[in-house]
Amino acid sequence: MNGLILGGSGSGKSAFAENLAVSLARKGAPLLYIATMAADDSESRRRIARHRRLRAGKGFFTLEKYTRLEEVQLPAGATVLLECLSNLAANEMFSPEGRGKQAAQAMEEGLARLAGQAENLIVVSNDVFGDGTCYPGETEEYRQALAKVNQALADRFPLTVELVHGIPVYWKGGPELACLEKTEKKETLSMKLVTGGAYQGKLAAARMLAGKPEPRIWEGAQGEPADWGQVDVLDHFPELVRRTLQEAGGPASGAGGPEAKENPGTQALEALAERMVRENPSLVVVTREIGCGLVPMDAEERLWREQAGRVSCLLAEQAAEVYRVCCGQIQKIKG
Repeated sequence: MNGLILGGSGSGKSAFAENLAVSLARKGAPLLYIATMAADDSESRRRIARHRRLRAGKGFFTLEKYTRLEEVQLPAGATVLLECLSNLAANEMFSPEGRGKQAAQAMEEGLARLAGQAENLIVVSNDVFGDGTCYPGETEEYRQALAKVNQALADRFPLTVELVHGIPVYWKGGPELACLEKTEKKETLSMKLVTGGAYQGKLAAARMLAGKPEPRIWEGAQGEPADWGQVDVLDHFPELVRRTLQEAGGPASGAGGPEAKENPGTQALEALAERMVRENPSLVVVTREIGCGLVPMDAEERLWREQAGRVSCLLAEQAAEVYRVCCGQIQKIKG
């Protein structure tokens, strides 16, 4: 079975893809992780280390392959997880070893060869298209190449899944194809999470979901309220994340994991999320999918959007209901 897993930064796509690959692999058969990110700087090394922690103990053998997928020879019966396509596209387009203008064709041919050898192939790709901006020159060519390969895989593969704050949204295929083991449902609160792009009507939806004629609304850019019990709707949750990180002394390197104990930003955000749901179990939280689009040049912006995505995943996991709003239309994706 072949599948394409999509999502923005901090959306939960890596964890979903890893669990999917593990669930598909036959007992005793090879389980291969093809890593496409080179450790060029401290940030990429941090990301690589985090991904290694995520898949530790799951049985993956790691193969680093930054270009020329067609050279990979797989063992018989292998289940393969490739992460991620956006790094592969950048390497093929811009590195000396890549194919430049022919990157999309080269990737499609390499992926077709992998799919022909593997028993299961799971490909992770980033949503770098959601910021509504057209970029000059090679940057736009890169996005076009990645979009072309994404579309080719979605057309060819039976499963295409988008992760929204850790929640799988099936564009093609369904949960029955994913074959993921069912886990015990965690006890949820009555909290509701509302998400979507900018100017889509999220706050109007949250007002309705609060179930009060005049709900009390708190603006996230103001920081944390003195009393969560006096708030019905929290608007602009990512801005509250930004304020919390700034007050804690800078962006965190990632929610959870060993680094959490060393990073005041991570600890502050985890404490914030815990207080919100403990002190107001029926809170309606309005967040935004800020992890889609090209990766920002500014390091603090990159880490802020990654952290906002991960904390939104934590809230979505605990929420009783999660809604996605587009053009004023409300879609329930959990609950």
